[in-house]
Amino acid sequence: MGKRPIYLWTVLSGDLQTLRVLKERGLLPIRHRWYYSPALKFDEVPSVDQLVDPKPIRAGTINHLAKLRSEALLHQVFNWRTWSQKSNLQPGIYVVQVTFQDGSAVLDQSGKPSEVRFKYEP
Repeated sequence: MGKRPIYLWTVLSGDLQTLRVLKERGLLPIRHRWYYSPALKFDEVPSVDQLVDPKPIRAGTINHLAKLRSEALLHQVFNWRTWSQKSNLQPGIYVVQVTFQDGSAVLDQSGKPSEVRFKYEP
């Protein structure tokens, strides 16, 4: 049996103002940037800007802005989901950051940059 991929799901929520700002500031698409370190302990991982992934996965172009706008008008908010995946993981620590088109971090509900860290050991 071959190695199975790992997936990251993201849900972005906002209102009409959110959509307007994202579009006006050219912040779309949203991206998942995958970083890797061969370290097997979190305290041995260098800062994320020193980690490398030669093929960052782009996630979500939000092709359906009109549909999201309609959802926001009807429900006062929209929920947009996207995902990315990696296959053939190597043992080590992975960091996945959720960023805007310009590379700046998408913030979570607490105001911190959205990222997921996990250790992969086959």
